[in-house]
Amino acid sequence: MTDVFNNTFPGDGTSFAKLFRWLGAIAGKTADTATRTEINATTAGATFNETEDSLEALRDQQVTDTAALQTEVNKIPRKDTTHRWTNTETGKTASVEITEDP
Repeated sequence: MTDVFNNTFPGDGTSFAKLFRWLGAIAGKTADTATRTEINATTAGATFNETEDSLEALRDQQVTDTAALQTEVNKIPRKDTTHRWTNTETGKTASVEITEDP
């Protein structure tokens, strides 16, 4: 096991530090240009941008998307309400009363 570790992380410690920077870029959205350049140099990370693609950035986007979805869900008519729509071209209105089925 020691040989595997030593071959993966040479004694100078730079590879280990690089691993920590890469993990930090994947997990957090703090901009790190040097690490992004290293990640983008790989075929798998060619378009990686930690401010948009990191786990933290994706979580923040999910919160934003969930809030936007909730806004749209709140527009769905609820029972025991009356909704009125007006045709802007003809000026005619229609109303619908929504009640619970017996």
